[in-house]
Amino acid sequence: MCQQEMLLRVSKRLKRQNDSSRPNQSTQLVLLVDDNFQYRSLRKRCFRLATELNCGFAVLYVNVPAETCRERNAGRNKREQVPSEVFERMAAAFEPPNDHQNSWEVNTCQFNGVGNIEELADTLVLQAEQELKALHLRRLQRQKEEAQQCRDRLITEQNVLHLVDLQLRQWISTQLKSEEALPSGVTKPQLASQLNQRRKSYLASLKRSPSSIRSLPKSGAIDQVVVSLVFGFQQE
Repeated sequence: MCQQEMLLRVSKRLKRQNDSSRPNQSTQLVLLVDDNFQYRSLRKRCFRLATELNCGFAVLYVNVPAETCRERNAGRNKREQVPSEVFERMAAAFEPPNDHQNSWEVNTCQFNGVGNIEELADTLVLQAEQELKALHLRRLQRQKEEAQQCRDRLITEQNVLHLVDLQLRQWISTQLKSEEALPSGVTKPQLASQLNQRRKSYLASLKRSPSSIRSLPKSGAIDQVVVSLVFGFQQE
């Protein structure tokens, strides 16, 4: 099977997996693409395919000395042997994974392929299980942290709104006590009604679009935000 055909089959299998997955239901699939992938560009095609289909990607690098590969190739059935000139050309052109130069190869697991191949297969399965379990735990932890951040943000918004409300009430009370703040032809009850109606509308607008509250400094300087919001009300 040529690599183009192999990638096409991989793409179809992953798309079928995505189409069969139900909402809110996690179905895990580990698809092992077994090939030499001697060129980095070939591996990157698989990476791009995984990215397009929102799948994870990792490289299982079975590091075997060229001499060991020659011995294994020589022990094959004649019809299955790789011709010597092809073998030497592939060995010379092989580009091993390098996560320092290529960030997309960071998930590379390297194994020593000199030992028993059955033991290596068991190691691969165990490694895959551990990685999937770790991935699941990281996802749960991330969801937990996001939920906590959402709760913290909501509490902060409620605290800020409460403090702004208190400050506005105090400011309105001060305005009503000042004869200079009383517009001509407006009674104190009328002014109190107008200011309190503005206060309610202002707080309602903050609840609908709390962008000013969410810009709260990371240092948690709630007082600064409250002062800024109260000042904004006073300038209206």
